[in-house]
Amino acid sequence: MRTRYLSWILILLIGITSPVYAAELTQEQKELIADKVNAAIDCSKDWVAIVDQEHYGESWDRAAKFFQERIPDGQWETTMQQVRYPFGKVMSREVANYQYLTHLPGFPAGEYVVIQFKTSFDKKSDAMETITSMVDSDGQWRVSNYQVN
Repeated sequence: MRTRYLSWILILLIGITSPVYAAELTQEQKELIADKVNAAIDCSKDWVAIVDQEHYGESWDRAAKFFQERIPDGQWETTMQQVRYPFGKVMSREVANYQYLTHLPGFPAGEYVVIQFKTSFDKKSDAMETITSMVDSDGQWRVSNYQVN
C-alpha cells in the first residue's frame, strides 16, 4: 500500500502542469494569488499541527472531500502510524517552497498550492513534507494530499 501511495505522489509531483507565471499577471492578480497562497499555507500549517499531535482521525476529518473520497479514515490512520509516527516529534518546520496551480493531474479542476516544508523531527533531522492544499467545495482551503520523506 505504501508503495502505491508513494508512486501516486511521485506521479502527482512529476506531472504538475500549468503553473501560473508571475510575469503574465497584473499586480492585482499577483496580490490575489499571494493572499490565496498565504491562506493555503496557514491551512496546511494548522492541519499538520493536528498530525503532529497524532490526531490522525481529526486530520482526516479536516481534509478536503477529495482526500476523504480516496483514502478511507481507517486506512489514513494506519498509514500515518506506519509512515509518520516513527519520525517522532517536530523540532522545526519551515516553508522551503510552494507553487500555486490551477491544474493537477488526477485532481478536479480548481486551485491548488503545493507546499514543501523542510522539517526536522527528533528521529529524522532532514525530512521534507509536501502538502497540497486545495479550495474545497465549500470554498475553504483544505489539505488534499500529504507526503513525508
